[in-house]
Amino acid sequence: MTLRSLLVGLLVLGVAAVLGGDHDSPLWPLAGRFHPLLVHLPIGMLVLAAVAEGIARAPSRSHWRALVSPALLIGAWSAIAAGLAGLLLADWGSYDPALLIWHKRLGVLIAPLATLAWWLRERAATGDARAHRLYPALAGGLVLALVVGGHLGGTLARGEGYLTRHLPEAVRSVLGMPPEDALTVIAVGNPDTTRVYHALIQPILTSRCGSCHNDVRHKGGLVLTSVEGLHEGGRQGKVVVPGRADDSELLLRMSLPPGHTDAMPPDRAMPVSEVALVRWWIEQGASTEVMLSAIDRPSEIRRTLAAYGLEDLPTGIFALTVPVVDTATLEGARRAGLSVQPLAGSTHYLSVTPGRTAVPVGPGLVALQPIAGNVAWMDLTHTEVDDSTLTLLAAMPHLSRLRLSGTKVTDAGLERLKGLRYLEYLNLVDTDVSDAGLRALEAMPRLRSVHLWGTRATEGGVARLQRALPHAAITLGAPVMPVDSAPAPSVPTTPK
Repeated sequence: MTLRSLLVGLLVLGVAAVLGGDHDSPLWPLAGRFHPLLVHLPIGMLVLAAVAEGIARAPSRSHWRALVSPALLIGAWSAIAAGLAGLLLADWGSYDPALLIWHKRLGVLIAPLATLAWWLRERAATGDARAHRLYPALAGGLVLALVVGGHLGGTLARGEGYLTRHLPEAVRSVLGMPPEDALTVIAVGNPDTTRVYHALIQPILTSRCGSCHNDVRHKGGLVLTSVEGLHEGGRQGKVVVPGRADDSELLLRMSLPPGHTDAMPPDRAMPVSEVALVRWWIEQGASTEVMLSAIDRPSEIRRTLAAYGLEDLPTGIFALTVPVVDTATLEGARRAGLSVQPLAGSTHYLSVTPGRTAVPVGPGLVALQPIAGNVAWMDLTHTEVDDSTLTLLAAMPHLSRLRLSGTKVTDAGLERLKGLRYLEYLNLVDTDVSDAGLRALEAMPRLRSVHLWGTRATEGGVARLQRALPHAAITLGAPVMPVDSAPAPSVPTTPK
């Protein structure tokens, strides 16, 4: 009679597994919510049966064997009930489909395995030799299904690595698993083409939060594995407030201690360095497009980046690869009257100045054109350079430092320099440049130092330029120190 009842229960479970829940009835999702409550009973009973069976093998503890059959029976019945509730919950939750399908299969399989184990155990007790032989193998399969199914269930409910998260480091090493406190793997290339969000922040969100907040399983309605999901936020609203890290729900939850109801991740603390990077990104405006070279990196963030092996990131032209200087072209420029020297730091970049006084620099600049990409610094102070000459300079794409003081450059000439995207330092002292020419400089976001005394520029024009280049130091009045003593941009001291 008991076996017949169990078979009926298994039949109902099988039908539910095939047909799924009834989405037209509000009772189905309510019933499914009881799965986490019900599932612990079969787990406890079936584990008790396995433990009792093992202990009872010792002759002095054979009385433990009396617990095995009742525990298997209760485990089988409760597995049917938990399986039914689980099937209903699966139809109404947002879970990883690959994990869910295997958890469902194992969950449905545990009930018949427990039923069959109970039946074989009963038959073996009556002296059935065949049942006695089959029972150990079946019991082993039941325990395996219970462990794997429980791991998948824990992963669905609490995220990736539920059972493996707290393994001893020695065991993790033997299994080839990374240390539990290992930092998220991030890779940064050229800072000028590396977006902070995509290179640093998204890998952290995917690694630490992606198991619960992805396109398939989005707890709280929040998806953190895509830009769109981050911008949209969750059911409680936006999770990131640009410029205000302490008001951003994302950072608040990352900073909570493990075990707190709202902590993210729920049961392990995020590395301090990763929380620091997320805070820094939010405080800098939480842009998903800003480049690493264009964002302020305070000293504490530089130390944090050092933990990832990114402590010496080249920027600007020094993050680029340029060819070796052609010696013949170099000598031709020198014969034409220019002084051309390798830039400090063992790079392939060059610093160019007039070689001899009263010698036109035009022929030398023409001679440099084959190696224009190697020219980084140019000092043409008090030369005959005019607007037409600037066409030659505009063809030097990596020019980062340019002195034109005391030349015949005008507003029209500056228009020709708009394409110098790496220009950081520009000296226009004692030239005929006015406010109109400064508008061309607004298209050069890398400019950090502009000197304008002795020009026709006004305070209003400088104020406009300052708004366009908020990080630049723009000098209109007489300098406190000589022009030549102005600090030069930093240059790498190791080969790149």
